Amino acid sequence: MTKDKPFSWIAGHYSDMTDEEFHRLDGKYIIMQKVCTGTKRLSELVPEFVERDALFRLFDDVYDTFPSGIDIASLRPAKMITSYVSKDICITSLFLSESRMTFFRKRKAQIIGHGTPPEISEKQKKDPNFPPSIFLRFSNASWDADSLFLASMGREAELRREKPETETLFDIAFTANGYTAFDYSLSREENEDRRRKEETAIRERIRNALESGAEIYTLRFGKLCGFATERNSVIENLYVLGQFQKLGLAKYLLRELHGQIPELRVMIPDVRKKDTVRHICETLDIPFTME
Repeated sequence: MTKDKPFSWIAGHYSDMTDEEFHRLDGKYIIMQKVCTGTKRLSELVPEFVERDALFRLFDDVYDTFPSGIDIASLRPAKMITSYVSKDICITSLFLSESRMTFFRKRKAQIIGHGTPPEISEKQKKDPNFPPSIFLRFSNASWDADSLFLASMGREAELRREKPETETLFDIAFTANGYTAFDYSLSREENEDRRRKEETAIRERIRNALESGAEIYTLRFGKLCGFATERNSVIENLYVLGQFQKLGLAKYLLRELHGQIPELRVMIPDVRKKDTVRHICETLDIPFTME
C-alpha cells in the first residue's frame, strides 16, 4: 500500500528509492513467513492483560500478481539493517509486527504455503532490541511499514568505478566521521571545534586526491553508502556512512579492490576509525601505513 504517501524518511536512510518508484509498487505483493507468536504481560496486577506480537521473516521480491505455487525454500531473505533500533547493527530478515489478522485482511493477505521457520541465534535471543518492530498500523512521513519492507529488497553490495559530485563525497565523509562521535567528556563547543578541524582536514585530503587524478570507487548497498580514492595503487580515503558501518562493507570494499589491484596499499590518516581500518587491512593481509 504505497499510494498517496511518501517513501519514509527512515527508509530513505537505507535505500535510494524515489517516491515515484515507491508509488509504482502500489497494489503489488510481497511474501512474509510467520515464525511464531509471542506474549508480553502488560500488568502484574492483571495477568490477563497481555500484548501479542508475531515474529515474521520477510522475503526479497515484489510480485505483480498474487504469488501462488511458490517454493518457499527457493526464496531469498530480505536484508533489513537494524541500526535505527540497536547499537549492535546487523542484517536480518526477521521483524515483529501485529499478530491480529485484521491488519493483514486490509491488505488482502492470503496464506500460500508452509515452510521451515528460521533458527534464531542465542545472541539474537539475548538482544533486547532484536528483532526490529515494523507495525502495519503506523504510517507517516518518518515511519512507514511499506517503505521499510521495500527498502530491504534487492540489497547487494556493489563496487563501482565512477565520479560522483565532490560535494557528495564530502557529505559521505563528514557523516561517516561524525557517526557516534560526540565526546561527552567535552563541552558542546569543544566537540564542535573538534568536528570543524576534522572536516577541514578531511576536505583537504579528498580534494588533494581528486586534483592528483585519483580514481574513485563507490560502494553501494541499497544506496550510495561509501567510497574510496585510489592513486598509484594507494588508498588515501575510505569512508562508509554510519548507518552502514559494522556490516563488513569496508572490508568488502578493500577485498574487492585488492582483487583488482594486487599491489594495493592503504594510507591510514589520523582519523577516528583508524584502528578499525588497520584491523581490516591486517585481516585481509593488505599492506598499510599509519599517518
